[in-house]
Amino acid sequence: MRWAWLSGVVLGVTSWGTAYTGPATSLDFASVVHDFSSLGGQSAYADPSKVLGWPGPLASPAVPDNSKVFSFGWGGWVTVGFSRALLNLAPSPSNPSGADFIVFGNAFYPGGNILTAWIEPGQVEVGVDANGSGVPDAGDLWYRTRRRHPEGALPLPNSWFGNVAVGAQPVVGWADVTPVQNQGDPLVPDDPRSPGISAGSAGGDAFDLDWLQDAQGRPVSLKRAHFVRIRHAGQASLGFFGQSSTEVSAVSILRSPSLTSAQP
Repeated sequence: MRWAWLSGVVLGVTSWGTAYTGPATSLDFASVVHDFSSLGGQSAYADPSKVLGWPGPLASPAVPDNSKVFSFGWGGWVTVGFSRALLNLAPSPSNPSGADFIVFGNAFYPGGNILTAWIEPGQVEVGVDANGSGVPDAGDLWYRTRRRHPEGALPLPNSWFGNVAVGAQPVVGWADVTPVQNQGDPLVPDDPRSPGISAGSAGGDAFDLDWLQDAQGRPVSLKRAHFVRIRHAGQASLGFFGQSSTEVSAVSILRSPSLTSAQP
C-alpha cells in the first residue's frame, strides 16, 4: 500500500490542453491532491499528480492516453481540490443537465464500437469544507453520488468491469466509464443516456451536486462543495490485465454561463 498526504502542487499543464477546444484554462481543473492511496492500482501509473490539470492530450474514444493517469484498485482513492468552489449550476444551452463537474479517466470503446466500453468504475464523493480550513479534515462533511446504474453496494459485481455493453443501458453515476475525446471541450458535459460522446464534449463522466446522498442514503442537494474523492468500486479479475483499477486523468469544474473566465 502506498499512501501519502501532498501539499498543494500546481503543475504547468496549460500546454497539455492544446488539443482541446473551448475556453478552459488550468484554473478549471483540479489544482491540488490532498490525499491518495494507490493500493491495488497499476504500478506504472502510481503518480497522483497526474490527475492535476487537463486530461491526457492524446486521448481518443478508441485509444486512451495512459501517459496522464493515476491508478488505484480496491481500497485505493484520490482526493482533489480546486482553485474555486464547485457550484450547483442551473441548466444552460451548453450544459442542459446542469452538471457541475466532470471526472476524466481512461475508459475506451474497443474497436471504436460505441455500444461497448472498457470500464473500471469508481465511486465519486464530494466534500464540503465546513470549517474553512482549506483541506479535508475531521470537521468536513462528505456525501457520495447516487448510484444510478448500476445500483447496489460495493464492491460491484465483476460483470461491471472490463468490456461492458453500454448501448441499451448506459452506465451512469460512476467515474471512468466514458471515454475522453481530445477534440472536444472539457467544460461541456457528455450526455450518458446517448451512445458515444456528445457533440462538442471532451467526454468523461459528469456529476451534479443534486445527485448526492448522505451516509444513511438520504438525498442531499448542495449549493457548493470544495473537494472531490474517487474510490475504486470493485475487485474484479480481468485476466491478462490483472485486478481491476480505476484510472483518473483529470477533474474539471464547470462554470456558470455568466462566468467568462475561470476566476478563483
